[in-house]
Amino acid sequence: MDVIIDFSALFGKSFAITNDAKAPFPDGDAIIPAQVMRFRVNRPLQGIGNTGTLPSSLVPIPLLDSRNVRTRNIVLTELASALDNPIMGLLGQAHWNDPVTEDPRAGAIELWRLINTTGDAHPIHIHLVRFQISVRPPAPLRKIHPRLIGV
Repeated sequence: MDVIIDFSALFGKSFAITNDAKAPFPDGDAIIPAQVMRFRVNRPLQGIGNTGTLPSSLVPIPLLDSRNVRTRNIVLTELASALDNPIMGLLGQAHWNDPVTEDPRAGAIELWRLINTTGDAHPIHIHLVRFQISVRPPAPLRKIHPRLIGV
C-alpha cells in the first residue's frame, strides 16, 4: 500500500515514528526498535504537481485473474537453539542465502500461499514485485499467512 502524508503544516519540525509493540509479538518483553523512522521537514512544497492536495479519487486497480495459474505453497519455518530460541528462518527447507527456488516466468500470474509455522507475526517481506493479497485468514487463523498473487 502506498501512503501519502502531508507534512506541509510541519515545516521546520522533526519527529519520529515510534514502536511500542512487544517483541517477539505478541507476548515478548522487548521493544525492538523503539524509534522506527525520523522525519525532518526542512523543505517547503516544490515542483510541478506538488500542491499539497490529494486527488479526489484514486485510479482503481483491477484484480488479477487468478484462474488456471500455478500455485506455490511456501512454508516459513525456523531452526531453534538448544534452549529453543529461534536462531534462523527458512524458506521451505532453504536458507535465505541458498540459490533461488521460486523463479516465476516474467509476466506470469501465480498464487503463492505463504504458510507461517513460526511464532513470528511478520516473518517475511516481499519487495520488488507487483502482488495482490487474495485471501487473509481471520486473526485467530493467521498462523497461515495471506495467499498472495505475484506477478
